Amino acid sequence: MKNYICSSVLLVSTACCTLAHADSITMSTGSSVAFPSLGALNDPTTGQNGSLAFWANRSVDGLTDPNNLNSPLRPTSQLNIGNFLTGTCGPAASTVGSCPAGAFDAMPTPNLDPTSLSYLANGLSPVSSFYFTRDGASDYAIDPMLVYTANTVQFGWYDAGDSNSLNPIFSGLTQNQSLPGPWSFTNIPLGTNYGFYVTVDYGGGYLATYYTESQLNSFTPGFAALLGSDSVNGANKQHFALFQSGQTYALGMEDGIGNLGYEGLGDYQDGVFMVGNMPEPATFTLAALALAGAFSARRLYKRS
Repeated sequence: MKNYICSSVLLVSTACCTLAHADSITMSTGSSVAFPSLGALNDPTTGQNGSLAFWANRSVDGLTDPNNLNSPLRPTSQLNIGNFLTGTCGPAASTVGSCPAGAFDAMPTPNLDPTSLSYLANGLSPVSSFYFTRDGASDYAIDPMLVYTANTVQFGWYDAGDSNSLNPIFSGLTQNQSLPGPWSFTNIPLGTNYGFYVTVDYGGGYLATYYTESQLNSFTPGFAALLGSDSVNGANKQHFALFQSGQTYALGMEDGIGNLGYEGLGDYQDGVFMVGNMPEPATFTLAALALAGAFSARRLYKRS
């Protein structure tokens, strides 16, 4: 989405070559789930109401007027992260790569094969916490492909578990402006446990910083009183989602608040970055971190 309260950033990653070693993933709970069929995803009703997956929601970007939630849908109206990855956007454009040129802010879509796609999920919900371990010796990079929002102050990486160790990668990413070039993962020392974060400006001096370890999410004082709670089922909302297709990966970030409103949990599609050499499915590490109970206690912002 493009409005300041409900928008999102997406990262898409693709491996440039085969690695002998790849970065592994540790997550709190969940599993790798098969991507839905394109027919199901592009159903204008049941495919876009969050019942397929937490990220499979209709997008404000699919409205005739994105600033008017009562405006009619465009014929190509889905426009969530799953639609972007497969290049589909509605019943009339539900085969790979069939979405009309320009639908996603005039940027080309990856057109990934849905039968090879999977994503991390905890049932219909996102994985609450995940991070990576830098154990791949070969170089790879993250490269901006699309920015679908004007709200991103900073995107970067941090030392897992430490919300104060922010290392910026890209700053001031803004819709319809030229994007910076690729950033090398050699900037992260081997052996580092790291996650990604994004800081979002909601206007009026209200900022939020979202982490792949969502228990670390932080907010400007007074944020919830003005903009609403970002708690879902009593825990911090997870603003990131991870997809995989072979050696291609997609890390999506949603900055819509909470789980109410037109988009539900959100469309997870508003910024796109190409990345190389992310982990193979076998390296997904299901770590029951024994932190689930501690997560709520460590929340940095108490909401009413």
